[in-house]
Amino acid sequence: MKVLIILALAVAAQGAVVVYHPAWWPSASAYQAKDGLGNYAFGHHNAQPGGPSFHSETGDITGKKVGSYGVKDADGKVRIVDYVADHEGFKANIKTSEKLPEDHQDAVGVKTTELKPGEHVVYSHPLPYYYVAY
Repeated sequence: MKVLIILALAVAAQGAVVVYHPAWWPSASAYQAKDGLGNYAFGHHNAQPGGPSFHSETGDITGKKVGSYGVKDADGKVRIVDYVADHEGFKANIKTSEKLPEDHQDAVGVKTTELKPGEHVVYSHPLPYYYVAY
């Protein structure tokens, strides 16, 4: 009888399910707001390890859009783009941790700057922005 109980326990132990709990992933957040006049705002933040990113934008009934997006690659490179798109075209201010070539020339409406080593990146809205309501 003891042998039968030991064999039953051995079989039960072999059939046990190993439960794997993946590492905790930081959550993502998102928002979206719009009114009946054509004004809107949206954004998201994704804090996945090895590639956190964000994007936010506001727009109004005149077609003006103001926003910012950024990403940090798995290798630690950071890129942040603040932009305005309106009747004058698309204008962007790009900040990057990558080394720019000596002969680097920005495109029209674009300004690229290097983040200095150890420089803290603090995100804030690129420009004060107010909705236009008629």
